[in-house]
Amino acid sequence: MSKNSFNALSEIDTKQGKVGVYRLDALAKSGIGNVDTLPFSMKVMLEQALRQCDGFLTTEDDVKRLANYDAQHVQPVEMPFRPARV
Repeated sequence: MSKNSFNALSEIDTKQGKVGVYRLDALAKSGIGNVDTLPFSMKVMLEQALRQCDGFLTTEDDVKRLANYDAQHVQPVEMPFRPARV
């Protein structure tokens, strides 16, 4: 369970009730990174990292690294990919 370190968790109303969603734009508002310019695949990785950020398998540094992804200056780093949706 994420600890919501970046205050990215918000709720939306659906017909089935309230649902929690992690908003990528919250990172940009906090000055973490400019997610608007990220490729779609990196946004998917970033969203799952936000949901799974537990300080152990997925850390806050992992989230920051993804939010500041730059294809021209990639540093090889291993991190878990634990998709919740397919």
